Amino acid sequence: MQRLTLAARRRLGELRYLHRHFGELIYDERRRLALAFAALAGEVTFQLLSPFPIKYIFDGLLMPSAGKSLYGVPDGYAQEHPYAFLGWACGALLIFPVLAALFSSARTVWSATAGQRMVMKLRKRLYSHLHYLSLRFHKESRLGDLILRITGDIPMLRDVLSESLIDLVGRLVAVLAAISVLAVLDPFLALVSVAVLITVAALSALFTRRIAKVAKKQRRHEGILAYTAGETLTAVAQVKALGREEEVVQRFAKQNRTSLRGGLKATRLQAALSRWVESVFAIGVATIVLVGVGRILSGGDLTPGDLLVFTALVRNLNKPLRKISRISGRIGKAAACGERILEVLNIEPEEVDRPDARPAPALEGAIALEGVHFSYDGAGPALDGIDLKLAPGERVALVGRNGAGKTTLMYLLLRFYEPTSGSVLLDGVEARRYTLRSVRDQISVALQGTYLFGSTIRDNLRFSAPEADDDALLAALDTVGANFVRRFPAGLDTDLAEGGENLSGGERRKLALAGTLLRRTPILILDEPTTHIDSASRDDIVRNLSRITAGRTTLVITHDPAMLRCVDRVIYLEDGRVAADGGHRELQDNVLGYRALFPVVTLQPEEGPIS
Repeated sequence: MQRLTLAARRRLGELRYLHRHFGELIYDERRRLALAFAALAGEVTFQLLSPFPIKYIFDGLLMPSAGKSLYGVPDGYAQEHPYAFLGWACGALLIFPVLAALFSSARTVWSATAGQRMVMKLRKRLYSHLHYLSLRFHKESRLGDLILRITGDIPMLRDVLSESLIDLVGRLVAVLAAISVLAVLDPFLALVSVAVLITVAALSALFTRRIAKVAKKQRRHEGILAYTAGETLTAVAQVKALGREEEVVQRFAKQNRTSLRGGLKATRLQAALSRWVESVFAIGVATIVLVGVGRILSGGDLTPGDLLVFTALVRNLNKPLRKISRISGRIGKAAACGERILEVLNIEPEEVDRPDARPAPALEGAIALEGVHFSYDGAGPALDGIDLKLAPGERVALVGRNGAGKTTLMYLLLRFYEPTSGSVLLDGVEARRYTLRSVRDQISVALQGTYLFGSTIRDNLRFSAPEADDDALLAALDTVGANFVRRFPAGLDTDLAEGGENLSGGERRKLALAGTLLRRTPILILDEPTTHIDSASRDDIVRNLSRITAGRTTLVITHDPAMLRCVDRVIYLEDGRVAADGGHRELQDNVLGYRALFPVVTLQPEEGPIS
């Protein structure tokens, strides 16, 4: 009994936990849920009434008892009008289940509608929150696990917040109402029934606790499984090229077996619970029939019709009690899913505007970094005292070995991170004084990692510049040498596969560059713009870039010596510091590390301004 009480308290605590954190979703759908509860009341009422027409037929026609009347039926009416009485009883026998089914259908529709709307709102909330979390969070998180929280954990939570919650209340009301009816019919047999119910509830509490533990662990394994599948399918070309299909399949199979063991363990526990519940109910019904028949034969107040109703109600309690036990298990699972959702929702975004931040005015493009230090989570310094200035409209190449701090510097300009110390200034004003959106609206960036969405070429280009017309799109494509688009039968309406996988790496890169160049912003950042691009297209980009970047402050992160033709000066980073700043030849003559990075660069006099 103590264990049963503790289990009930635990489930109530979990329900309060879910309501505390997600109660606003329930409140928003209160009208539909109220209709569902009203339908539930009708369903329970007609389910309880369903066995009584059989009692009336037995006690009124087949085995009438002297001196005992039927509620709502005049004395002697059944014997005087047997066929009319039978017609009314059979009509009730038909109508009560039909009405119960209609109310059940209405309850299901209204609760399911409320649940689906809750899912829609919570998914949007979680998805939106993920987009506002920092780059740091996304680098440290597993994509497959985040997707599982959106597509798997939220539907599990929905069941408990709407359908299962209403179902749980309905089953509890049905059980309590049935016990009340049983107590009116025969208090002693009602006590036997209560003993059966207590035994079943204790078994449910014991097994449900174990099921919830197993389910929580299984959800964690499913998150790892989703991550493993997504990771290897994303890199399928590399897997094939290295001939590692068997290895990744074995790796996936190992995680799959772990998830399978968790699922089978939960299934075995559910099966064991069902087996014990069925056995207890069978014993209870047999005891009730034995005692009930004995009381009838001994001349007690119990009638055969009462015993039939009693037996039917007790057997019908099996279904709601088993449903309650399953819902109890779902509550445990939903609490685990709710915790996983709240783990993300409770993370405060790092990229937030200061209370006094204001929208940035139209920038001229002056950039300055003053004493900027930055490190990733307390690791060694990624930037160590950076001081540099870019004048409006100046074109600067940022070069250095891998890990020198080039990408980190770009992230600080975009405010993906804030400096550990020091300041980033835009037009002489600290960037943090401006809102994030207004700063990023005035910076165009072509990231090194190229990703295209699974839609048309036009949609991908307009993702960067929604206002651009087709002429502007085609002009940008011509600038980066993406003439292949004109050869496609559908042109700009050509559908791309997910990630643009039906294009070559160079073609994807050109489309990404074209999208960046469409944005007419005062600041332009190009991260390795010629990666994966053939030499002819690279020459087109180099030739046109001076015209495109005219009047725009341009920062080019590159290892390609050809891009040095497009810039006014070069900044050489080494170990997070500015090691050198000047013209290409000056750095090549005086800086050993730079000379090792660019040992030979042949520049045509008419092609570049650097000297």
